[in-house]
Amino acid sequence: QAMAEALSDIAIALNSSLELNEVMERMLTHLSRVLPYDAATIMVVEDGVARVIRHVGFLARGISEQELLAVRFPINEIANLRYMVETGQPVLIPDVSKDPTWITIEDTTTWIHAYMGAPIIIEGEMLGVLNVDSATPGAFNENHARRLVSFAAQAAVALRNARLKTELDELVSLRSQQLEREQRRLQAVLDASGEGVIYTEGTTIQYANQALYRMTGYDVGELRGQS
Repeated sequence: QAMAEALSDIAIALNSSLELNEVMERMLTHLSRVLPYDAATIMVVEDGVARVIRHVGFLARGISEQELLAVRFPINEIANLRYMVETGQPVLIPDVSKDPTWITIEDTTTWIHAYMGAPIIIEGEMLGVLNVDSATPGAFNENHARRLVSFAAQAAVALRNARLKTELDELVSLRSQQLEREQRRLQAVLDASGEGVIYTEGTTIQYANQALYRMTGYDVGELRGQS
């Protein structure tokens, strides 16, 4: 029941906001309701390197945000990340001291004794990783891993929405720039014309060129908004 309620709350967050940071922060908050973690991170993968974009639990352990966000994880050098890329499956390490693939980062991950990670996959591509850490050996089990995978699927939706929003914003910005250029060119042509030109919407004047102002004796802008 707690799992269903947490996923439902995340779905509501996804439907109510396209802001990636807001959704990701809510996700980590809801994740704590169903997983016994001490810290959690959401990473994105770009050009074969993973980096943290959202986190919780590290500041309380004396690890600064600047330090955490500066860490880069090359996929090919981190066995657990490479496994998730190659298989699309989660990684569960109940006790990192017994796992030969585990890599400890001095002053950042030395406190971690149990780890889980689930890939964030969109259309077959791993765009990120949802990680949880615990200072207690044996804190995580297979059931916890299945729960983490469910949350990673929700994170994938959030990343996809953020990507679509970014692409849409770029298209709108590009089209706006094109329209502005076209408007400037048109106005240059009209202002250079020797004939008076007026543009109306309904019965209201929206534009008059320089020639019309010269012909009528009105100052520039005085005609706009008039009937």
